[in-house]
Amino acid sequence: MRIWIENKQIARGVRHVARIEGSARSTALWFDIESDHPVPELQLADPFACALLMICMRSGEPLQIEGDVSRRLLQNLDEFQAVYRAWMPRSWKQVDITARNEVTVAPDPALSNRAVVALSGGMDGAFSYLRHRHGRDLARPLDVTAAFLVHGFDSRVSHVEDFEFMRKSVTGLIGDDPVALYTIRTNLRDARLVPNWSHAHGTGLAACAHFFAATHGVGLIGGDFKYSDYPPAWGSSPVINHLLSSERLRMTYDGAEYSRTQKAEWLSDYPTAMKNLSVCHKGPAGEPCCTCEKCIRTVLNFRVVGKTPPENFRLPIRNEDISAMIFDTVPRMIFARDLYLTAKRRGVTDSWVKHLGTAIRKTREAEGAPQSAPQGLRLRR
Repeated sequence: MRIWIENKQIARGVRHVARIEGSARSTALWFDIESDHPVPELQLADPFACALLMICMRSGEPLQIEGDVSRRLLQNLDEFQAVYRAWMPRSWKQVDITARNEVTVAPDPALSNRAVVALSGGMDGAFSYLRHRHGRDLARPLDVTAAFLVHGFDSRVSHVEDFEFMRKSVTGLIGDDPVALYTIRTNLRDARLVPNWSHAHGTGLAACAHFFAATHGVGLIGGDFKYSDYPPAWGSSPVINHLLSSERLRMTYDGAEYSRTQKAEWLSDYPTAMKNLSVCHKGPAGEPCCTCEKCIRTVLNFRVVGKTPPENFRLPIRNEDISAMIFDTVPRMIFARDLYLTAKRRGVTDSWVKHLGTAIRKTREAEGAPQSAPQGLRLRR
């Protein structure tokens, strides 16, 4: 795969385009960055090295970039590939990544603590944003001065209504904070340049963060899992996120000492979070549907600590909805197990706990798993 980078002005920002030529495709990957604030100048092709890495690793096709790329990033991406190869050797191939020029750019000490954060209105990003903005539970918080919201990841480019609700959630979360909000619209997923989003979302977020390397020294990404629970092969983790860094921009995996339930309890102290938090956009006008597994589980994260769920979760969650949940991926089972064990540790005896146990047991039985679940979870009829 060979790419050429072009940039052009658009109404409220800049469009960055990679023209792609390869054995199986001839297309373009684009990122539109829009804001009422100045859009940083793109000096290196680092975002495209991150964005296209996973599709090349899946196909085994080398990536040749006709532009300047950070030497440190290229070194890190070699190591990133080694990690993924160790995790899933049958699915991912080691590929060569070359650039017209490999450059070393000295980091700016004045930017070393200045962070741009990825926000979508969900729990992980909101938690990372608020704890660094307020310096809560952190001896040395990052200075978050900008945030980006992506149209084309969780909400596809064609889903305008969903995205507008997401934008409303993020805008409400930021409130009056002096933080510059940027919208990044991209066809990365729609152009089928992502082989598996579970594994490629980390490189996609890193690609977006690298557009801010001229003005920020840290890309702040809210972690999904605790250190003790994250799945071994996942697109964003404390093992690999730092391997998406360059000399100028350090990528992070933030908040991994907290479970999802602990984040819910923490966020309940912040009115802007409780008014605007949203994890799904399948409901009317892009609101949470309150029927999918993620919505139900999020409501239970608040219930288990005795907190009222955020305002956007408007529909009631019934016990039969809970017992009908299917945890058909390893991450979903990790979250469900942690929620169930938290309820048991806290002595929560509400009826929903039994129904959650039923849902976990049914999923395990469907997979033919033994009744004694890992890490002390035992579910019986």
